[in-house]
Amino acid sequence: MNIKNRRGYALIEMASVISLSTVLLGMAVGLLHVLFQADRSARAQLAHHATLSRLAEQFRRDVHDADAITKTDDADTWRLARADNPPILYRLTDSTIERVAEKGKNHPQKRETFQLPRDITPTIQTSPGSPTVVALILYPRDQPPQAAGPAPLPMRLEAILARDHHHLKKPSSPSTEN
Repeated sequence: MNIKNRRGYALIEMASVISLSTVLLGMAVGLLHVLFQADRSARAQLAHHATLSRLAEQFRRDVHDADAITKTDDADTWRLARADNPPILYRLTDSTIERVAEKGKNHPQKRETFQLPRDITPTIQTSPGSPTVVALILYPRDQPPQAAGPAPLPMRLEAILARDHHHLKKPSSPSTEN
């Protein structure tokens, strides 16, 4: 058969184009799957960091504003007493930290929940002495050893109790000398 008179494609040509297209499409789908998985992981990590940032800022603000901290009868609940404001409670569970504060007299409570990863255990510790340092520690739970890299370290958020209470002397009136 003369090549110049040929009008169509041979079966082998069509099969090779289809198989090459299939391989390229399979590679593209695999790449898209990996990219979507990386995007989900990055978004989850970003949300986790935003939660920890909000928690750290709120915890430090509450401890600085408080006069005293006590552990309640409930095993994992801490009470921050404030002189001019209602107390704030921090309830610690395996994967959440709940902050409960009243808005004022005869007003409903305000609840804020900080969701932690499942492999984190929170605890609060206080150091005796002056000034009292209150630490919120996020411990990684025991996990099987990883093949590479060091074990994760606990995260420690520290704040000084009653730091924002300024007990300043009243300024004396300036003396006038003639």
